Amino acid sequence: MFVKKDLRKIPTILAEAAEAARILECPPSSSTDDNNDNDNDNNESKKRKHENLSLLTELRLSRRAPEFKDGTLSILCSPANVPSLRHLESLSLYDCGLHSLDGIGLLASPVGAPDDDEEEEQLLRKGKHGKEMVNVCCPNLREINVGRNPLLTTLPSMEIPLFGKYITSLWLDDCSLSGPLPECIVSLEKLEVLRLSYNKITKLPSGKKKGLHRMKHLKVLCLDGNEIEDLPEEMAKMKSLETLLLRQNQIKTLPEGLPGPDLLNLSLLHVSSNKLTSLPDSITQCTSLCTLYVNGNAITSLPMNGWKNMKKLKTFNVGSNNLDALPDEFVERFGEPDLKTGDCTKDETCTVRVDQNPVVEKARQVSKERKNAE
Repeated sequence: MFVKKDLRKIPTILAEAAEAARILECPPSSSTDDNNDNDNDNNESKKRKHENLSLLTELRLSRRAPEFKDGTLSILCSPANVPSLRHLESLSLYDCGLHSLDGIGLLASPVGAPDDDEEEEQLLRKGKHGKEMVNVCCPNLREINVGRNPLLTTLPSMEIPLFGKYITSLWLDDCSLSGPLPECIVSLEKLEVLRLSYNKITKLPSGKKKGLHRMKHLKVLCLDGNEIEDLPEEMAKMKSLETLLLRQNQIKTLPEGLPGPDLLNLSLLHVSSNKLTSLPDSITQCTSLCTLYVNGNAITSLPMNGWKNMKKLKTFNVGSNNLDALPDEFVERFGEPDLKTGDCTKDETCTVRVDQNPVVEKARQVSKERKNAE
């Protein structure tokens, strides 16, 4: 879907948003006095004039590096902009030349202070999407996209946790975060979507108190194109996970249970182009899997049993590995690979690709020799 770019400069967007919020939050009062016809006419005129006004709920500032001249958020995350931002639900800072997110915590920080005669509950404000929360700058903010900012190498560890109670989607693709995955991200307990593809992450947090399993609502985890070698066993406890993308890393093994029977919602696992030599036996116990990509590894064998249990499986790509043979139960369900395409087509409900494995090449060679002998 084509989205028309807002050609206004950032200060103009914010100024107009603040004015719209002021007008819409304080609509003109109506008069019941028959002698105030002029006032009523003025109010109706103002009402018609402002019918097209709307609160700023989405702020798409993608590809505006020239406006973020110093590579920081100073033009946006300023106390003066709080009136403009307080209805914000989605923020995109994609490809803005940012090298620092310092100051982003303003969006999740308490603003203002009540007068002495105000009741304490006036410090609370009910966000659009759920529980009451402290009167923060952006109580309805749910999505932040800071992707494709290759100068961004670190995150403000004291500010990111401020968003822990309410943001549900965080995009940090194509940045330059390196080393272990920042622990401050794990504190975002309401996250449902976390994208960190094509950074330089080498390690994921582990342990009962720091592991990714603490992110109990996470549905989508995308870590393609990093430098990860090992996966913590606690990931087998991420019961809300639906999509796990791990392409183009350096992963040598999948821990038992990843995937497995406890991952009841996992439907897509993509772990192609790694260094796997085998798959855990538990993989055939993950009956929720619909799509499984393990192509481009060094896998020498598949689990012997359980293939009949994977009734939801629609796509399985195990091409470009080192398979010398296929398990009997696997062949019983999916059939032998077609000599021309390398696909197993016995089960019409599932596409299985085994091409570019020794088992297929050997079968082709045997077939060729038989034809020559005839």
